Amino acid sequence: MSEEQMQILQMVANGKITAAEANQLLQAIARADAKAEAQESFEGDFEWPEMPEMPKIPPFPAMPNLPKMPFPPPSPRRGTGRSGRENRLKSYGNAMKAAGFDFSDRELRSMQHHVTVEFAQALRDAGVTDLNGRELTEMAIHGVRPRFIREARELGLDLNVRELVEMHIHGISIRFIRKAKELGLDNLNARELVEMGIHNVDLNLMSTFKAIGMHVNAREMVDLSIHSVTPSLVQAINGLGLTNLTVREVVSMGIHGLDEDLLEAIAAQQLPGLTAKDVIDMGIHGVDEGLLESARERYGKELRPKDIIDMAIHGDWDDEPYRPSRHSRHDRGHDPAAEIDEIKRLKDEESD
Repeated sequence: MSEEQMQILQMVANGKITAAEANQLLQAIARADAKAEAQESFEGDFEWPEMPEMPKIPPFPAMPNLPKMPFPPPSPRRGTGRSGRENRLKSYGNAMKAAGFDFSDRELRSMQHHVTVEFAQALRDAGVTDLNGRELTEMAIHGVRPRFIREARELGLDLNVRELVEMHIHGISIRFIRKAKELGLDNLNARELVEMGIHNVDLNLMSTFKAIGMHVNAREMVDLSIHSVTPSLVQAINGLGLTNLTVREVVSMGIHGLDEDLLEAIAAQQLPGLTAKDVIDMGIHGVDEGLLESARERYGKELRPKDIIDMAIHGDWDDEPYRPSRHSRHDRGHDPAAEIDEIKRLKDEESD
């Protein structure tokens, strides 16, 4: 028995600790002794084997000498600095003179990076003469081609430089000009063509008008395009069955936001005596499909365009039954049912 254990037993005998406390202390001493014995056993006289000697790595072989890389022969250098630029400008000017053009040094500097001698010759061959350096540069930058000039003349357009440049800026092609003439715009000038390009005129719209028997000119085509009148909208307007319809009235319908769905809804009502002005007024006063349905429910077979417009103007058709008087739209003192009876009576008298 160890000395620590003897001391614990002596303390129990003297009454300093209880038997349970003595038992806990003895167990703790036993665990410590077991741990010490295990550590001593692990750290016994065990001898680790010696590591074998690593084999020697042979030296790397010497790198062979690389052959010298061949270099291409030096290219002939262009002139650099002020003298080089002047030489190139002089050479360019001489080439232009040989082709029959005489430009100042200032013009040659502005042309040098845009206009080739071949381009200038081709324009002259196409009949464009007396061009200065600025005009030639503008035509080259904006992609004006001699072929365009020749074909435009064949279509009756003798265009100056400014007109040629503007037409190319706004995307007017020979195909566009030819189609416009086929659709009836025979006397188009450059200004009208440019405006049609600026406002993205769709010639399919003109075809739609032609199909319904209406003729439009270039100015009207621009107005229609400005106000977003499309071929489908024209077809919907045509479905209303209006007589003596004008292009100006179609433009007004586009201005006041009448779309295909609303026009089809108006046509479905089969309103007697419907005019273009009635349709435009419906657009001005915000008539929609819901109001059309409410008006039909209220008036039944007696529904007229004026009834719909009056309901839209007064704006309270959702809240209270109201039918404007035939004699005064602002008179609200009449009973709606009595008004309908009065209208029927007046119609009966007219038929008699």
